[in-house]
Amino acid sequence: MDLIILDVIMPLLNGIDTAKEIRHNDSAVPIIFLTSSREFAIDSYEVRAFYYLIKPVVREKLFLVMDDFLKVFNLQKHTFTAHTATGYYKIAIDDVDYLEAQNKRVLMHMADGKTIEIREQFSTCESVFLPNNSFFRCHRSYIVNLNHVEQFTKTELRTNQNVTIPISRNNYTAFKNAYFHHMFG
Repeated sequence: MDLIILDVIMPLLNGIDTAKEIRHNDSAVPIIFLTSSREFAIDSYEVRAFYYLIKPVVREKLFLVMDDFLKVFNLQKHTFTAHTATGYYKIAIDDVDYLEAQNKRVLMHMADGKTIEIREQFSTCESVFLPNNSFFRCHRSYIVNLNHVEQFTKTELRTNQNVTIPISRNNYTAFKNAYFHHMFG
């Protein structure tokens, strides 16, 4: 979802509890509460609400909130929708630490330490990630986010997550040039 608009007072599960459940699966989607109750306004901070509107909504106020949302939405990170065993995930490309080809699977290692197994060909991942100058294929089985490289030698690199990834002999010079060009332009 790009935006969720929730009422606070609903049958069974209230909007704040619903937002907590949403946050377990998506920590970034903007949530706007639209409700007649002021009593949950403070609780909305706990779930990082984008805005809290009181009914009846004044048209101009709603339009201002939606304009603010569009400004944020248009500045959002580039995303990749990955097919997994449990469905589709919208992943911010900058949050990817590195991708690893393992036989016929691709493991997407995230900056927060999670690993997501995706059902895409490695070549498909290359076509998505390599045009972004932040990524480089340092080895036949690895594509790394240059922003997450902490250290490298002629044979390997270490990510911010302290993971060691090989650099193929043939790719070292190109990797070094891409890294310095990306970091210091």
